[in-house]
Amino acid sequence: MTKKKKAVWIAVILVLAMTVTGFGFAINSGAACGFGSFHRYGFSRRGMPPFMHEEIKNFIAWRMDNGAKGLGLSDTQKEQYDLFHIQFLETMEKALAARTEFKKKVMSTFENENPDLSVMATEAKTHVKALSDAIMENLTRFTGFYNSLDAAQRKIITDKIKAGIDDHINNFPCDGKGI
Repeated sequence: MTKKKKAVWIAVILVLAMTVTGFGFAINSGAACGFGSFHRYGFSRRGMPPFMHEEIKNFIAWRMDNGAKGLGLSDTQKEQYDLFHIQFLETMEKALAARTEFKKKVMSTFENENPDLSVMATEAKTHVKALSDAIMENLTRFTGFYNSLDAAQRKIITDKIKAGIDDHINNFPCDGKGI
């Protein structure tokens, strides 16, 4: 090999090493929106994409239904659960629609040359109040369903909640648990 070919190969290897190192630094430092920040912050710290809203709602409903199957509900308890389930899904539909509308208002306000932040603050307060009221309604409905359960069924639910809290404290360890 001539000196010229050796120099070209060394230059190619150096450029490749610098490129790989640069990408690695950008991903690990969080400078790049995407790969590195995806697993740490979830969808690049921007929330769920709009096409996933319906899927998430269906997933939550599926999880609730699977949890209810394991409780061995009586007919009256099933009626209570069905009422809670239907109203919960309706509340989610309304909340997703309200969130989308609020986001559109915010984006259109900030498209103006001089956005009025006092108006946006009032809108945000209204949005947060509506969200808080919806959560309170769902908690009241859940309490009604929970009160219809016997002690063994309540223990099953509280054990699942405790396991979720433990997972949250331990940063969601992957120990082979299913969904």
